Amino acid sequence: MIAVHQERGRLAPGDRMRMLTTLIAPLMVIGLWPRAGIAAAGDDLDPEAVVAAFLDDHRAR
Repeated sequence: MIAVHQERGRLAPGDRMRMLTTLIAPLMVIGLWPRAGIAAAGDDLDPEAVVAAFLDDHRAR
């Protein structure tokens, strides 16, 4: 997924695994914390905001 967007010039070049981890980790937390009974810790996390921040930081310029 990251490689395709890099090749098409949509994402900046860089370590693909690091980029993927940066994107996926907060999304996993958003999904897992409520299931683990610690929903209060992730209440302020918004998936759309996570993706928007990732794109702002990694968009090709």
